[in-house]
Amino acid sequence: MAADAAILVSERACALPGFPPRETHVLFLAGGGKRHHFTVFKPVIEVESDDLPFAWLKDMLVIPEGAGCDCC
Repeated sequence: MAADAAILVSERACALPGFPPRETHVLFLAGGGKRHHFTVFKPVIEVESDDLPFAWLKDMLVIPEGAGCDCC
């Protein structure tokens, strides 16, 4: 990822049955302003490098234009 990429990390409470009580959402802008997003199902303080997706998955994390995403 470029050194000047914008990255937003936030933690949210989740009240849905079967989900952990806290989850971490990561949004980043890269390559032509495309928005990428993924969720780690644990509090941000517990997130480790092993929880991050592989670099080759980056294109699969793109949020399509006009997608109704409530997080970003």
